Amino acid sequence: MDRGSHRWMPCLPLHRQHVLPVIEGYSIVELASPQEYVGMTLKELDLIDRFGIQVLAIKEFLPKGLTLIPRADFRVKHNNALIVLGPNETLEKMKKS
Repeated sequence: MDRGSHRWMPCLPLHRQHVLPVIEGYSIVELASPQEYVGMTLKELDLIDRFGIQVLAIKEFLPKGLTLIPRADFRVKHNNALIVLGPNETLEKMKKS
């Protein structure tokens, strides 16, 4: 998969702007899991090497739950939101694609 082959959709906001600035040029953003990620593990997705973003937590809606610092073997489900940290430029491209 390349950067253009998936769609990131904003989900429940961390605050009003869906973005929590961390340091200049980097933010934490909560994004709905793209459909093509469902069933894949974080290791298989390799988001840190492919996009330079780190998954900090996974929010589950049914049943409600939050997994902080998920392990590489965490399998993404359709009812997940990924809370990620990354460069603003990359996060914006992912939200728009």
